[in-house]
This record gives sequence, C-alpha cells and structure tokens, in this order.
Amino acid sequence: MRSALVALALIPALALAAPIDDARRLTEEARRALQAIDTALAAAQLAHQHATRDVATAAGQRAALPPRIHATQRNISTQQEQIDAAAKLLPALRQQADQSRNDAGARQAALTLAQKRAELSQAAATKAKVALQKEFDARPDVQSLLARQADAKAKLDAATDARVAQLGLTADYRAARAAVEAKEARLAAHRAAAPSDAAKLADAATQAMQARSILENLKLSACAADPAVVEARKAHQAVGADLAALRKQFDQDAATHPTAGPILKAAADDQAALTAATAALKTARAAQAKADAALKEVTTEDAAARKAIDSLSRQLATLNREHEQALADLRDADLRLKAAEAELRRLLPLRAQAAKTLQDRQQQEDRLRQGRK
Repeated sequence: MRSALVALALIPALALAAPIDDARRLTEEARRALQAIDTALAAAQLAHQHATRDVATAAGQRAALPPRIHATQRNISTQQEQIDAAAKLLPALRQQADQSRNDAGARQAALTLAQKRAELSQAAATKAKVALQKEFDARPDVQSLLARQADAKAKLDAATDARVAQLGLTADYRAARAAVEAKEARLAAHRAAAPSDAAKLADAATQAMQARSILENLKLSACAADPAVVEARKAHQAVGADLAALRKQFDQDAATHPTAGPILKAAADDQAALTAATAALKTARAAQAKADAALKEVTTEDAAARKAIDSLSRQLATLNREHEQALADLRDADLRLKAAEAELRRLLPLRAQAAKTLQDRQQQEDRLRQGRK
C-alpha cells in the first residue's frame, strides 16, 4: 500500500520531467545552431577582410603599373630614335672610314717610294760629296792652310805641355793629382768588391769625378793665364777660321758645280719630298683614326641602344603580364568581396533569428524548471 502511494506521488514529477528534457534539448539545438551561424559569420567576415585587402592591393598594383609601362615605352622610343639616327649616319661614316683607310694606304705607298728615291739620291749625293771633298783637299790654298793649321796645333800643344809641366811643380797641382789617384783607386776598389755596395760605389764615382774636375780646372786656369798658350791658341783659331771660310765658300759653290750640283739638288728635292710624304701620311693616319673613332662611337651607341631595347622589351612584356595579372586579381578579389558581402547579408538576419530562438527556448526551459520546483 505504501509503495502504491509513493508511485502515485512520483507520477506528476515524471510527467513534468519529460517536458524539461525536451526543452533542454531544444535549447541545446538552438545554441548549436547559433554557434554554427556565428562560425559561418566569422568565416564570412574574415573572407570579407581578406577580399577587401586583396582589392586594395590589386587596385594599387593596377594603378602603379601603367606609369611604369608608359615610361618603359618612352625609353624604348628614345632608344629607337638613337638606332634610327645611327642608321642615317653609319653609311656615311663607313664610307668616310673606308676612304680615309684607302688614303692612308696610298700615302704609305707614296712614302715608301719617296724613301727609296731619297736613299738612292742620298747615296749619289754622298758619293758626290766625297769627290768634292777630295777636290777641296787637293786645292793649293787648302793644302797651305792645312799645313799652317798643323803647325799652329803643334805650337799650341807645346805651349800647353810646357805650362802644365810648370804647373806640375806646384804644391796645389801635386795635391790635386794625388787626390785624383786616391779617388780613382777607391773607385776601382769598390767596383772590384763582390758584392758591391751601390751607395758606396756611387759616392766613390762622384768623388773621383769631382777630383778630376779640380785637376782639369787647375790646368785650364793656368793655360788661360799663360801668354804663350793664349797666343798659340789665337794663331790656331785664326788658321781654323780661314779654313772654315774656304770650306763655307766651297759648299756654297757646290750647288753650281757642273757635276755635283745637279746630284746634290736632286738629293735635296727628294729629301723635301720625303719630308712632305711623311707629313702627308701622318695627316692621313690622323684622319683615319678620327674617322674610325667616329664610326666606332656611333656603332657602339647603336649596339648599346639595340641591347637596351631588347632589355626594355623584356621589361615591358613583364610589366604587361603583371598588369594583366593585377586586373585578374582585382576581378577575383572583387568577386570574393561581393560574395562575402552577400554571405554577411544572408547570415546576419539568420543570426538574429537564431539568437531570438535560443532566447525563447532558454526562457521556456527556465519556466519549466521553475514550475517543477
């Protein structure tokens, strides 16, 4: 009987427990639904952020690339202008270089011929001068002057030797002579040393030279002050001057010499022609060098411009690909942005509804729990 009463007492409690369990289950379902929507909403918001960032990045790249593309195109145009200018100049420059090279070759050939002619005529002139010298030396007046010159030279040597002999008796001369011998011996010792000391050898050579200079100056000073030496030197110089005057007059008359005159004139003319040919070749080579330099400069600039265009063309192709990729990236980012915005517009009402559903079910569960108490 007691058990029956307890069972009857539990019937209302059991009847109330079933609705609470249902309410709790519905609340959990509503909570999971809201969580799922929140997860989807967070993903949509993150996608929206990424798409917004990608749109800005792609738009920036799209805006930055056209100026670079235009600048590269201008650079290509500038280089092409240089190529066009070179194309106009190069034919004339090549022709000029060829002409200057041919001219230099012709000048070289002319110089070679002038050298050969000058050699032949100079040999003939040398032979003619030898004959003239023999003719000059055989003249009686020349023979007389040569004899007088030899006599004057002998007297000058004798006077000089006599004065130097007197000088050799003086203490100054003996000291200077002894200094020379000592310095020469020292220099010879340094030269024979093995290994030799370069600094000491140079010093010994300098001192020996200075000692010899002192000795020679003593001789010169003594002879310059000796009347006999001075008079003998004047006589020797006078004969030499007379002989030189005869030689000068003979050389002047050589141009009109019946045999040697034409030969000497031909040699002088050929030498003048050789000098002119040498100068002409120098001028032609300078012109050739100038023409070659101008051709090389323009050729180098043309090659550099072509190389630059090749490089710039590759850069332009890369920039165009980057621009096309930036447009594609912008379109893709814009589509993703619009899709994210659409997803947000779809999820926001659903979240509000899910939140309201969760609130209602939570309240219902709370009421049931209150009623159970």
